[in-house]
Amino acid sequence: MADDAIDYMTRMHQISPSKPLFIKYAPGATHAPHHPTQEWVDKIHGMHLFDDGYEKLRDRIFENQKKLGVIPNDAKLTPWPNEVLKPWDQLTAEEKKLFIRQVEVFAAYAAYTDHEIGRVVQQFQDLGKLDNTLIIYINGDNGTSAEGGPLGTPNEVAFFNGLNKLPADVHSVAARIVAPRPNITAGRSEFVYTRPMVGLPQGDSPLLLNTSYTVTANIDVPQVGAEGMMLTSGGRFAGYGFYLLKGKPVWLWNMVDLERIKWEGTEALTPGKHTVEFDFKYDGLGAGTLAFNDFSGVGRPGIGTLKVDGKVVATKMMPKTLPMILQWDESFDIGSDTLTGVNDEDYQPPFAFTGKLDKLTLTIDRPQLSPQDIEKLKQAQRNNKVSE
Repeated sequence: MADDAIDYMTRMHQISPSKPLFIKYAPGATHAPHHPTQEWVDKIHGMHLFDDGYEKLRDRIFENQKKLGVIPNDAKLTPWPNEVLKPWDQLTAEEKKLFIRQVEVFAAYAAYTDHEIGRVVQQFQDLGKLDNTLIIYINGDNGTSAEGGPLGTPNEVAFFNGLNKLPADVHSVAARIVAPRPNITAGRSEFVYTRPMVGLPQGDSPLLLNTSYTVTANIDVPQVGAEGMMLTSGGRFAGYGFYLLKGKPVWLWNMVDLERIKWEGTEALTPGKHTVEFDFKYDGLGAGTLAFNDFSGVGRPGIGTLKVDGKVVATKMMPKTLPMILQWDESFDIGSDTLTGVNDEDYQPPFAFTGKLDKLTLTIDRPQLSPQDIEKLKQAQRNNKVSE
């Protein structure tokens, strides 16, 4: 990113040295995921900044802020929240090792970002423009992220799907996730695609959570065979993929990188036209229960069936499904896989489909709450309010 900014600055300067420059340089740091280079992780690790624990680190930072005049000299630290964060001397050796590793990676990400921004500022100096340049440096992302909870997490998508410890205000989190938003797929139950398409945002693509669905791919396999991605949504941290692997059809669910559930055909598809289908029957009331602050309808089990030319080649039950959300910064792709893949062991993106995709049809059969279901949910909601 810094290379691109420096290249742009240099080209603009060469074209017209007297013309002002404007750059908005907005890195993702230090939002999740934390991904500094190994060089910076090693550099921070070698400094041993965090080995004596978070309380002493807090004390050092507080005193440094006084020396810098950021806070008054008579400022007092608030008491340590023992009920939320265990004192450092009460942690196990494994807990200390984990927390030191997490904060070192976070610090490395921040330091790496500062270094790259410094390169951009230096380029203004090298071009003789620094004294005539206004630099506004904003460092902040609403504070550090709470998704990890007290122990942290390598995958914030897991948090929003209830696979980390949920926050006390869990219903508020769910309400925000499922709140109605403008979506071009609203009200539709069938989607037909006849050519590759990538980069469709999650909010504008069919959602396969908490529902029954069928995906049917009509394809033509060349004489040399075929492989590659036919349909995918999400990525390394959560999502699904429908692809040919060494000619064999595969449907795979990535369960927030904790587990991968896979349906796979036993034989590679022969040359010629084929119909490959994945059908999923969901066993639950669906996301409608969330309107009543009830989670019983989401994340329920279901049975998936993979078929080739009408013949069942794999059937498997999913004991649980993702209840809330896929990886939001990945896209819905047909014909290849952009960004990260759902299973690194099987392929690396873009994993373009090497056959011919004549048509891909996706049908959704969302559960509908019956009047009896609604009455039960209302009664349960009333009972919960009374007990509170």
